[in-house]
Amino acid sequence: VTAQAFLETHLEADGRLYTSFCGGRHSAQGVLDDYAYETAALLELYSATLEQGYLDRAERLCAEAVRRFSDGKNGGNSMMAYNFVRLYRLTQREEYRALAEKQLAFLSGPARENPMGHGMFLLAKLLHDAPPKHFTFVWEDPAELQCARERMPFWADILAVRPSREYPLKNGRATVYACGPDGCRPPTNEITF
Repeated sequence: VTAQAFLETHLEADGRLYTSFCGGRHSAQGVLDDYAYETAALLELYSATLEQGYLDRAERLCAEAVRRFSDGKNGGNSMMAYNFVRLYRLTQREEYRALAEKQLAFLSGPARENPMGHGMFLLAKLLHDAPPKHFTFVWEDPAELQCARERMPFWADILAVRPSREYPLKNGRATVYACGPDGCRPPTNEITF
């Protein structure tokens, strides 16, 4: 979290990333890998804390990376493929699914030729083809969010949201909506994942 605060303060300006900071100034603008790894770091911070700000920043950086680096052809980056898969799993936004599938399709050929050189691609492909369970945790009280943080499994997609029409509280208490490949379970007030 401290390192992330430094990056936000010193290596980002106007929605763009920079490669270094020295003497009170940042240097050259970041390249695709900078955006890809920073987005992945933000997604991991979100997964560890369930703080919406990290997910929001990951989405903004991802959009900026697509805007700045997409060639409209078949260029590929395995870390961005991973990010697109994770963002789709967390947000269920169709644009991320389409971007993920395009990246995965492009990278599949080179990965077949040299699987050991495509570890991040293989992880992205695994998450895409055999996703972990998806939980939506609806909360109002910060103590409920802390309880969820303490009980989170290592391998799951958890989206923490405030109550809405799509995800209302059940019985006026924190609610877990759980979906997997076999369908969705009824919402529950048991904070189990």
